[in-house]
Amino acid sequence: MRHATSCASEPTSVGVRAAVSIAQALRAQIPDGVEVEVLCSDLQCAVRTAEEVAELFGVKPILCRRVLE
Repeated sequence: MRHATSCASEPTSVGVRAAVSIAQALRAQIPDGVEVEVLCSDLQCAVRTAEEVAELFGVKPILCRRVLE
């Protein structure tokens, strides 16, 4: 998932819902027991979105400064 070029604030509710929808589709394709990692940049909107996505997989997002826009 990728955010717009400006991502200094909270993501929109529409954006979060879209990310969760994508994550649900991915969850349905990944067999149980497969280890999943959710990586994100340290930008506020990326972290917020990653938290929502990671929750569906039962993991915590991993902040990765190498993940850039």
